Amino acid sequence: MSFLRSRKNGGYVLLLSLLVVVVLGMIFYYTAVRGPGVDLNTGEELANPPWQQWKKVEKYLRRNGLGELTSQQLEITESMGLGAEIYDGKDGKGVISLVFKTDYTVKCSWAGTFFVDADKEIEHQIAGSKIEGYLVPDETLLDIENEYGHEYTYFLAEGSFMAIEYNKSNVRRVSGFIYVSGWLAPDLTVEQGEVTITSDNKRFKQFTFSGKAGKIDMPNIEGLKEIWQNGR
Repeated sequence: MSFLRSRKNGGYVLLLSLLVVVVLGMIFYYTAVRGPGVDLNTGEELANPPWQQWKKVEKYLRRNGLGELTSQQLEITESMGLGAEIYDGKDGKGVISLVFKTDYTVKCSWAGTFFVDADKEIEHQIAGSKIEGYLVPDETLLDIENEYGHEYTYFLAEGSFMAIEYNKSNVRRVSGFIYVSGWLAPDLTVEQGEVTITSDNKRFKQFTFSGKAGKIDMPNIEGLKEIWQNGR
């Protein structure tokens, strides 16, 4: 009889343990998805970080599809590409390439070097990235403040990156998530795009870029044709 009671109590303990694991998992999930992000440079909190925006885009797409741009926004009749240097303040941190396609999807690639902690001499060299996303017809679903005008179109892309970390004598591979966002004008100009990298959807580092998109076959846009053809 005592053996049966022990088995029964053990079952309660196991169920309780599983419940605790589930609850903790939900807490961690909602903290990552709904909690603010912290800028590694300034320590400031960002109330609506791009990973939260991306979750909203995915949810919206599952329910409604991508939708159409309004008559005030741009019309893309052929794939257009943009190549621009990325900056951390005044320091260049490599080059980003974007392709805006006729189905309102966006493909991006980033190649460059950035520092996480210059004082500790920690440097990262991007070894590869795969970033895909969308031109978002209704940016209000993301709770984004549009400071440019209704004719501008918000774009958001999400992906992953692999980097080589150099820390004095130590070398290792690191990875994380990357988000590319910005406002695209009717003339295909991006006045201030943002590249956000994070490893835990809590702390992030952000870079900026600007430029104007043009035809893929333009000679001054290097690497875009390869990205478009290979779907990288």
